[in-house]
Amino acid sequence: KSLKHNGINIFTAASDDRIKFNETLVENGLDVINKVNIYKYDKVYEIGHTPENNPYKKEIGVIAQEIQQIPELAQSVVVNEVPPKQEERFPNEVPMSVYYDQIHSYHIRATQELHQLVKTLQARIEVLEQR
Repeated sequence: KSLKHNGINIFTAASDDRIKFNETLVENGLDVINKVNIYKYDKVYEIGHTPENNPYKKEIGVIAQEIQQIPELAQSVVVNEVPPKQEERFPNEVPMSVYYDQIHSYHIRATQELHQLVKTLQARIEVLEQR
């Protein structure tokens, strides 16, 4: 979902507790994030095209097929279908997409885990320095 604020498009996702069920806390954010590879790449707009003879742009991100292989993140990959009556526009299928917001949720948890680790290590250092 998108809304405009001060002339800028802002993308949001419904996050109301009233529409969520079977909630469980994520405990392994750092383990999950460490499975994610980040790449720099040239991206063309359609499957079958190459940067040598088609418009492209430089990006940084993940590879959908790799994210599919991470059980905790597999649901964040969307296998797109060619829209009805759009076969001519997409002769080679529609590229897969990734909901980055679902991956970012694991970043939040990983940051919390690292913060707790830092606090624990700081306490241990203080004890050792007092000896």
